[in-house]
Formats: sequence, C-alpha cells, structure tokens
Amino acid sequence: MWEEVRNVQLVVGGGQNGCVCMQMDAVCRQLDVLAVEMLELMQEQLRVKAQLTDVMKNGFLNLAKARYISGNTSISALQLPSEDHDLRAQTTVVREGGLLQLVTPESQQMAYGEGEEFEKSTDPLQWFGVLVPRNLRQAQSNFHSALEWAVDGANVQLRLQHCHNRYLLLLKVKQELASSQ
Repeated sequence: MWEEVRNVQLVVGGGQNGCVCMQMDAVCRQLDVLAVEMLELMQEQLRVKAQLTDVMKNGFLNLAKARYISGNTSISALQLPSEDHDLRAQTTVVREGGLLQLVTPESQQMAYGEGEEFEKSTDPLQWFGVLVPRNLRQAQSNFHSALEWAVDGANVQLRLQHCHNRYLLLLKVKQELASSQ
C-alpha cells in the first residue's frame, strides 16, 4: 500500500511544487473516500450488532418457553452427554482470504467431493427426546442465525480495521507531503 500511495504522482508542468500539490490533492481525495467508507462500515457494524442482539434475545426467549412447556427438568444440563462421548461441532469458523467463513460438514463434503467420508454430527435436539417442543427447534434456529450474524460482524470489524490502517498510512503520507512543501 505504501508503494501504491507513493506512486500517485500526477506530473503537470510547473516544477516540483506543482507535483507536490497534485500529490497532496490525490492523498486528500483518498482520505475522504476512506473516511466515508469507514462511516459506512461503522453503520453496517451497528446494524449487524442490532440484528445479532435481536436473534440472540429471541433464541433465549424460545429456550425459556420450551423449558416452561416441557417442565424445567426435561430441558436441562442433565440431558447433555457426559464427557465420555465424542462430540463434534456442527459448524466451525475458518479464516479464508482474510475473512471468516462458516463451515459445516455438508459444505466440506461438497468442497472435497464424494471420495472422502466425513462424520456427520448428531443433532443436539435428539438429546432432549424425539418429540421436542417447537420452541426448542426455533431456539436452535435462532442460535444458528446468531452464529452467522456474529461471523458477519467479525468480518465487518476486520474490514473496518483494514480501512482504518489504510487511513492512518495515508495520513502519514499527507504529513510527509505537508512537511516537504
């Protein structure tokens, strides 16, 4: 990026001062574009956080409703498998190309083809019986959505951090240009 910024030289006749002024204008325009981009990313980050809050709240409310409907002992930590069981995550988060992505066993199998066998994880709702309340299924769906929103929020945060770093770099270039005039 530093070399990219240094190479923004628009040489128009008029000597050295004309070149520095054109560089300064180009850097200022790039700073303006980055400032607007950062504001848009901040707005998107607030939107994602609000959506994540709503989905999590709905998930916890559905979980509470399911416990109320089924009784407080039918949906509790006692139904969770003991430490002896081999548990696998249904979804994992991986970093690819600088951004985070959700990976499910099904998407891994599609990516690697039919040749390899992947162990499918069991549905955690089966720990609570065959006929589970609809609210428990909705809570599971809400928490899956919350995971997607959390990954989206982390990606927005990464893009915002990258934009901020570029902004600081251009600010240093602008200060160097201003001191050389």
